[in-house]
Amino acid sequence: MEARVIRYRGRPGEGKEQPAATEQVTRYRYDALGRRIDKHDAFRRTSFLYDGDLLTGELRDSRLSEYLYEPDSFVPLAKLESEWKGEKTRDSEPKPLHVAETA
Repeated sequence: MEARVIRYRGRPGEGKEQPAATEQVTRYRYDALGRRIDKHDAFRRTSFLYDGDLLTGELRDSRLSEYLYEPDSFVPLAKLESEWKGEKTRDSEPKPLHVAETA
C-alpha cells in the first residue's frame, strides 16, 4: 500500500492551489492478519511489534516506543520510550527517556 501526501500553499478552493516544494510518499506493509508491520517514508522506517492483535511497540531508528495496556483489554495505560545512544552493539540496552501516561 502506498500513500502520497502533497502539501499545498494557500487554502483549498481559493483557486491558488499550487503544490509546495515537498511531496512525500509513504509505503506500508501488512502481514497476513492485516496488521501493519512496516512503514517506510523518505526519512526512515518504522517497524510495528505485536503480541497477538495487541500493538506492543514501534521501532524507528534507535528509538523504541512500548505500550502498556490494562489487563485483558486494548485500553492503553502508558507509553514507554527508550533510545540507544552511542555505538550500536548486540548487547546494547535501551536507556529510558521518560514515561508518558495516557488517559
